[in-house]
Amino acid sequence: MASQEDNSVIDEFLGDTPRASQWRALRQSLGERLGGLRQARASEAQTDPNSEALPQMDKEIAALERQVAALQTEEVVAEFVENSLHVTLARSALDAQGDVGE
Repeated sequence: MASQEDNSVIDEFLGDTPRASQWRALRQSLGERLGGLRQARASEAQTDPNSEALPQMDKEIAALERQVAALQTEEVVAEFVENSLHVTLARSALDAQGDVGE
């Protein structure tokens, strides 16, 4: 579990960049929207396979898929950075404890 001090250091390091949890929330929200659009498209295709709305829906689905993938990449990168900072801070704390005992 990260300490409040560690979280402050991570927030300072990331600056205006969202945390992994924020990227995840955005990705999940967009994923839900994508799921709804896919269902709407399937319903439309079942009701009227020749619907003029289908090509536009396909474009929107493709765009949302790209956005979800981009958010997932940002989430993974942010998580890697956060984990790296946690490790660095933990090592620094251990090194500092080792110096005290010398």
